[in-house]
Amino acid sequence: MRNPKFSVALLIFCGTLLFGCGSDDPTTAAVKLTIDGIGEIEIAGSDIKHSEPNIPSGLMNWETANQKASAVGPGWRLPTIQEWEKIYFRQSEIPNLSKSDAYWSESEYDSDAAYLINFPGGAKVFTGKLGYCRARAIRILKSSPQ
Repeated sequence: MRNPKFSVALLIFCGTLLFGCGSDDPTTAAVKLTIDGIGEIEIAGSDIKHSEPNIPSGLMNWETANQKASAVGPGWRLPTIQEWEKIYFRQSEIPNLSKSDAYWSESEYDSDAAYLINFPGGAKVFTGKLGYCRARAIRILKSSPQ
């Protein structure tokens, strides 16, 4: 049974909680996009999940999000905040993306905080790495020329 006080705190921090959307394999229904300034990317078709007890499976702290993104497979990782800012404008092409939550980036603000992209407004914000937000993995297939 979930602790209602814990769920409310998460709801305030990360928006609405969606349970069980998408596959357990985030690469299922992965989408290939070409984005100016990044190149050709593949973005996972669902959020990264975890199996920690008492925490909704779509939410995790920054360290867990980075570990899980890297574990998806070779080349997979969290997007940088600069990548998220560009991906945000293509959100309608990305399946199962929560339009009311925040997603971790791999970009650190400092040793205790990291950047995230906040949906639906697309605001770049930072928060403590121990907070709980969603995570989506990407991999670069072909970089844009610099």
